[in-house]
Parts: sequence; structure tokens; C-alpha cells
Amino acid sequence: MDVSRFGPTAYFMALSKLLADPKQFFTDLPRDVDISGPLIFLILSSAVFSAACLMNAETSRVLNAAIFFSNASGMVFIASAVGYGATLMLTDKRVPYTQVFAIYAYATGITILAAWLPAFLWITEPWKWWLVGTGLTRGLQLTKRQAFSVVVMSIAVMTTGFWVVMHIQTL
Repeated sequence: MDVSRFGPTAYFMALSKLLADPKQFFTDLPRDVDISGPLIFLILSSAVFSAACLMNAETSRVLNAAIFFSNASGMVFIASAVGYGATLMLTDKRVPYTQVFAIYAYATGITILAAWLPAFLWITEPWKWWLVGTGLTRGLQLTKRQAFSVVVMSIAVMTTGFWVVMHIQTL
């Protein structure tokens, strides 16, 4: 997929390819992927997610939209950084961060389009992590065991980190 000019057409092409055949999508992801395509995909999906979430919001719409958008897009940077570190620690592969970011951005970007529905959390979160694992095996050629370890480590580190931050005021 050419992301040199990532616009609405490229966005919907990426969406349809991710939905139709995610394994092939991640297999076709170039090793030297430019960060702009996945970033724009993530931003557009985060904007749709934020707008949809406003239907459930009861307070300040502008503030809620900013929080939803920041959370949707910001978590990808945290998760991809942890995933990148885990990939470097658990494998002997030296992969570019942009490729790991692309995997996390596309996996999150597609799943948050349904995640605004509160009950869909139980579907979209496992789906997102399956897509990340698929991207790691297809895009980075990690073994299934390595990809599973990276996903588990990403979830564990992020969960622990947020638990510590939430409980830091009680220390």
C-alpha cells in the first residue's frame, strides 16, 4: 500500500484490507514504512472514535472529545514503545521503531472504530491484541511464541504502569 499520499482513499483502502485480510495486510507492510501513513490512519480513526464517544458523554463535549482523542492516539505511542522494547529484549531482531509503531497504529486504528460502544470492549481489546500479534508474526517475522510474549509483556507493563500511577497518591 502506497502511503506517500495518505488521504481518504488510502484510509479506506487500509480499512478494507485490514478487515478483509489482516494477515496479508501486515505481510505487505514494508520494513521501512514511513511513520506518516500509520499516524494519519490513527489520527483519523481516533477522530471518528472521539466523535462517536460524545454520544455517551454527559459533560463538557470539547473536554471529553480532547480526552477521548488523546487517550485513543496516545496509548498507541505508549504501547508501541513497550512493544518495541519487548521485541528488542525477547528477540535477536533489530527492527525499526516505525515498523512496530505501524503495527500498533493500524491494529488500534481499526479496532477503536467499534470501541466507542461500551459493551464492545470485550471484543475490540482481544481483537486489537490479536492484530498486534498477527502484525508481529507477519510484519516482523517473529515466531508465534515471540509475538505472544511481546503482547503479554506489553499488556503486563502497561497494566502495571497504570496501576502504579493510579495508586501513587496513596503512597
